[in-house]
Amino acid sequence: MKLRVCMFGVTVVVIMLAAGCGSRPAGEATSDRVDPQANQPADRSGQAAQLTDRGIGLMGQFNFADAATAFAKARKLDPDSRLLQINHAIALLNTATADNLDEARRLLRAVLNRAPEDPHAHFCLGIIALHRNELKEARPHFKAVTRADPSDPSGWYHLGLTLPPGSADATACFEQALALNPNLTAAMHGLAMNLRRSDPERARDLLTGQQALLGAEWDEPLRIRYAEMGRYGNVIVPGLAVGKQPSASRSMEPLPEVLPVFAAAKPLASVTGAAPAAPRSAVGEAHDRFGSIVLPLAMTAETDLGLLVVDRGRLALFEQGPDSGFDDTTARHPGLAALSGTGVAIAAAIGDFDNDGRGDLAISTAEPTSALRLLRNDPDKGFVDISQSAGVAAVNGPAIGLAWLDLDQDGDLDLILARSEDVGGTAVLVNTSIAPAAAPNTAPPPLEPRFQEQQLGGLSGLPAATVVTSDFDDDRDLDLLLLGADRPRLVRNDRLLRFRSEPLAEAVTAADGLDLGTTQAGLVLDINADGLFERLLLRQGQPPLLEGPQATVTASSLPPLTQAATADFDLDGQADLAGLTPAGAMTVLMARPQRQWIAADLPASTEKLVAVCPADLDADGVLDLVTLTAAGELRWQRNTLAGRRAVRLVASGRRDRATSLRTNADGVGLRTVALAGPLLASWENTTLAAGLGQPRLPLYLGIGTADQADVVRLVWPDGVPQAELDVPADRLVRIEETSRKTTSCPVLFAWTGEGFTFVTDFLGGGVTGETLPDGSIRSPRPHETVLVRPSPAPVAEGGRQHVRLLITEPFDEVLYLDGLQLVACDHPADWAVIADERFPAAGPPPTGDLLIGGPAILPRQVVTESGRDVTQTLAASDGSMTTPPRPRSWLGYAERHSVTLTFDNELNLLPSNQPAVLELDGWTDYPYPESMWAAGQAGIAVEPPQLSRRLPDGGWSSPVDVGFFAGLPRVMGLLLDREFLGEPPAVFRLETAMQIGWDRAALRPLLGRFAQGGQPQPPVMHENHRVMRHLLPLASAELRYGGLARETPVGDRGLVAYDLASREPVPVSHWEGVFSRPGDVSRELAAVDRQLVICGPGFDVDCRFAAESLPDIPVGYSRTWFLEANGITRDTSPLTAAAGLVQPIPAFD
Repeated sequence: MKLRVCMFGVTVVVIMLAAGCGSRPAGEATSDRVDPQANQPADRSGQAAQLTDRGIGLMGQFNFADAATAFAKARKLDPDSRLLQINHAIALLNTATADNLDEARRLLRAVLNRAPEDPHAHFCLGIIALHRNELKEARPHFKAVTRADPSDPSGWYHLGLTLPPGSADATACFEQALALNPNLTAAMHGLAMNLRRSDPERARDLLTGQQALLGAEWDEPLRIRYAEMGRYGNVIVPGLAVGKQPSASRSMEPLPEVLPVFAAAKPLASVTGAAPAAPRSAVGEAHDRFGSIVLPLAMTAETDLGLLVVDRGRLALFEQGPDSGFDDTTARHPGLAALSGTGVAIAAAIGDFDNDGRGDLAISTAEPTSALRLLRNDPDKGFVDISQSAGVAAVNGPAIGLAWLDLDQDGDLDLILARSEDVGGTAVLVNTSIAPAAAPNTAPPPLEPRFQEQQLGGLSGLPAATVVTSDFDDDRDLDLLLLGADRPRLVRNDRLLRFRSEPLAEAVTAADGLDLGTTQAGLVLDINADGLFERLLLRQGQPPLLEGPQATVTASSLPPLTQAATADFDLDGQADLAGLTPAGAMTVLMARPQRQWIAADLPASTEKLVAVCPADLDADGVLDLVTLTAAGELRWQRNTLAGRRAVRLVASGRRDRATSLRTNADGVGLRTVALAGPLLASWENTTLAAGLGQPRLPLYLGIGTADQADVVRLVWPDGVPQAELDVPADRLVRIEETSRKTTSCPVLFAWTGEGFTFVTDFLGGGVTGETLPDGSIRSPRPHETVLVRPSPAPVAEGGRQHVRLLITEPFDEVLYLDGLQLVACDHPADWAVIADERFPAAGPPPTGDLLIGGPAILPRQVVTESGRDVTQTLAASDGSMTTPPRPRSWLGYAERHSVTLTFDNELNLLPSNQPAVLELDGWTDYPYPESMWAAGQAGIAVEPPQLSRRLPDGGWSSPVDVGFFAGLPRVMGLLLDREFLGEPPAVFRLETAMQIGWDRAALRPLLGRFAQGGQPQPPVMHENHRVMRHLLPLASAELRYGGLARETPVGDRGLVAYDLASREPVPVSHWEGVFSRPGDVSRELAAVDRQLVICGPGFDVDCRFAAESLPDIPVGYSRTWFLEANGITRDTSPLTAAAGLVQPIPAFD
């Protein structure tokens, strides 16, 4: 017998979600896709259903135009479908064009003619009215939503937006939204703004809480963008519940009922060696209650399956041998071998705690002082015990159940250890691992495992024997059930490592007299395949309970069970069960409608079993059964089901600082749905087995007789929605999470010969209406001299030479653009021309002049506040920046940090009678108005960079305000006089409490300057050299719509660039007013004359500057380019005056 088990790597499907600011397009999947026209149903209802699924998938990929087309085609086949009318309207709404918004409104009004209380129609009509600033029109629609579904926080929040600011009614709406979802940061902000005057202390607390969630990137976004508007702003999936309400059932004929037939058991291997003669009492007690454990285990990303056995203290690993059966390979794994003969192992959980793609192990033991062993899956050495180095070698015990989950949503797995009250109760081990630096363009290396036990109120210390993890309250974080003790408890996750516990009997809706006290284990499943997840709770000596959104009831058709696992054995999309009775008999139960099960046929057997688990041992796409007998024999019962298929899904989360991804590698907490014909398969990747073993294997999404799933939809634990169309069955499909970051400010591209290359963002100081912590409005600075790097390449067009620059608006804001001018400076190659630019914090504002600096003088040494030497990091402008310490709760704020620069005799190179230019390269993640307001309310002020000089007595001079970089990587220059510089040797300190990274620091002698502006200026002469300034007049400028440029990560420091090759449609937004007409805007931009071009989100300005008169670059010289830009931006922040309004036009004073 040869059992080939292929675990990973057959097919890779990656869905490329765009960065953040609204819609996110999907990238291309691999060539293994199935033809979307394959197996197309011949009947009209089947074709309509398939087109509906396709439209749903396209919406998940944020391809709204094609989704609208699919829904329109489906409506022609099924013109009476209210669901299709709504979905078509939602797709049109999200294209955000005026005509489509009008058509969406017409469709939605037609829906209300048929169903006057439909919440989807009311909500979307309210959104359209809100978008058009028709508050009175929007208000009754959102009121209707709150009547139809009082549990929808988005309905209450949007109703509050339509009410007079500061009114009691608006306050009540925001309060209700927060009561329904305490993590809704938009409602936090709305309520805080309403309470600023009447209850400033609570307003401050709300904004502090908002910023804590934003800083942890664990907020609940609520914006007028698809997938972020609320439940009634999303398209309806037939068969999938909306909130807690069922939706329309899926059309097409259902599958005929087929029961799987399991073959007679065949032996695989024997657990050698007798059980310990006198097992530790905790081991024997756990076995008597829950039985033994068999866990399927992927040894590497490419290899066959292993079977891990924990049986009455014995521990063994079996791997497939070269000929047949499974061989005992325990001795090849040092960590397992050391435990195998001790008789102390109780439970095991598989989890990739170092994010390297291989399943690692946590094993609980009966040892009183070392109750936990962490075994790392080393590709060369096998399972190695790292308990000591990981910081968990001295955990009190005995311990019982285990659960891996990401409690703090930081992208790695934390561990819950269930213990009795007398040894400390539940232990929480938070993963504090640090990822080593990754080489450029390489995958992140594995984490270096470190865990820290933390005492968390509402969770730590509670007694338990087993743990069930699931999102019980559907608020996008994992809660916990602590079972097996006298008082089972539900622990609600309030995020940021805050928890609330309550007795299970008080947390669920249960019939009087229902016995919850004997609940000892549980698992998570969606028995009705409707997207509403239930928990099956096993009770001692009684039938299990089924706890769910509607009620908790006795699963009367099930026998009492000691352990169970859920899987789709008949591949009909519903969650089936395999379990053991207290007598050791196996039962396999197929899920049927109305929360019922029917038993599958099993070969007769009198052998007592102590463990059962699902596993596809022969890799035929259906799940078999592996059992362990009381005599220690591993057996395989093949599932002979034929003619049905499954999508075998491996969901890979990513932890990546550069792209703000925060999902653990195993995707624990993921929710996914597969749609195929009449079937809907729905799974939550959490606790899929009730007992002492936690498996982690691909999800088998049953799709019946279909060759493919029409669409697979996922919602990652960090909130990223994702979708893939036409996903093939009968092979492994890997879906990897991708980025969703956002930014602001217009961005600049330069034509460099082959195409446009990203340069930087700009006009960060030109934001109008920004409210400061003291309530005043910051005056915008409408001018910026922008370094254009890399240098543009002149291009010949129509017999003329031009330099092309492209300005685009990739964010939901408006750009008011005035004059543009391109400047080229020719200078000796070892000199530099530096713009006097920065975001000023105090003192005189920057001039925008061009400062001419001589040869660079680099510091001899640079060290950080912690003493780390970063001299080489700051020696060149190459993106290898210093990293600020851990951010604080408010965006843009960090713990105080500094770099100290030491110059010895290098200062003698500076002329004694001339000032110098401090040239600084770097990047700022600067604070937004909301974070500044919240921090200010907490008494925390912004601390921009300051420069001090060490005095002879060891103290520091009065600081000089440096200002900071206004966004993405750029260069700024600061003039320093000789008195401040002093005599060598000299030590200077740059210190700040902002999130700033330094890339390069150098001093240069100031040799001259060019004033900003459009007038010609003579060359600057110094000794035998001269620096020339060339003005390139604007030849043409065209305004056109291009879509939002997609953000892409650069390196591992949180830096980003933008990609014009991948554009996103603009989401619906609040903007009200008149934008400039697309076309020729050369006249408006030729001079600074207040003749403005008003650009909306997604618009480009394609500029050509005349280069015919530009001379060749002299030998030994370099050319540096600058764009002198005049403009102002206005965003949608609630703390921005006139936010969301194009008019009034801001003043350019």
